[in-house]
Amino acid sequence: MTIHKMDDNELDAALRAADPVARAEVDDLGAAALFGRLRDSEGRLDRAPFARRGPRRRLAVTGIVGAVALGVAIPAAASVLFGAQTGEYPPLVNDDGTLPTETDDTERIDLAADDFVEYTATIYPFWIGLPAGIDSDSVRIAAATEMSQEARSTVSPSGATGGVSQVTGLVSGFEYDARCLWIDYYLTATTEGEQSRQAHAADVIRGSLAWPATVASDGGNSVEHLSAIADAAEAGDTDVVRREFDQNCRVSLEEFGR
Repeated sequence: MTIHKMDDNELDAALRAADPVARAEVDDLGAAALFGRLRDSEGRLDRAPFARRGPRRRLAVTGIVGAVALGVAIPAAASVLFGAQTGEYPPLVNDDGTLPTETDDTERIDLAADDFVEYTATIYPFWIGLPAGIDSDSVRIAAATEMSQEARSTVSPSGATGGVSQVTGLVSGFEYDARCLWIDYYLTATTEGEQSRQAHAADVIRGSLAWPATVASDGGNSVEHLSAIADAAEAGDTDVVRREFDQNCRVSLEEFGR
């Protein structure tokens, strides 16, 4: 038998083809991030501080304490598959005993990396259903491209460019985008007098309060705020719902051809 010794490029290609991430053991949030796409047939750290544009309240990568960790277990040999993965994780407790100000202990991701947009396909919550005619991957690419562009244009006081965010924060942002599309769907249905569509959208908005990353990154009464939006949608208070859309949503049905 002839044993072929693979060089680094061949090894990398083999790891990608084998897709070891798909065999990782994950909890509910990790499963939603990593396996969702498979289940949905339709559907370095001298960086500038970074928070995605809108909704700012949900997407800050610091200042949220005590959230639930992703708990993703990935084989060590395949733990870093993309340049966007820094391989760095914040501690659950700092050396001085204080709690860190990051979301949880999930990996820090380099938003300015060349393959950041590609990387997001491994964490995007494809399991979330979107309004008919909206392609999840198009939403992912648009959002990730915007984050990458903003990160590259952000300059820190030291002159460095770029930005990092944790996995949970990124997934939470993607969930917010999905919620915003349903909010837009609700408003459109209301304008068109389509009560059944309006009611369906209100149901989805209510259910979105339990989406894994939304719960995991809850801080500053964010879920309480979203609950008020769901209440307004169910009560037909379009002014409150529209205010949420105008102030905190960066995606719309029109952007994706609806």
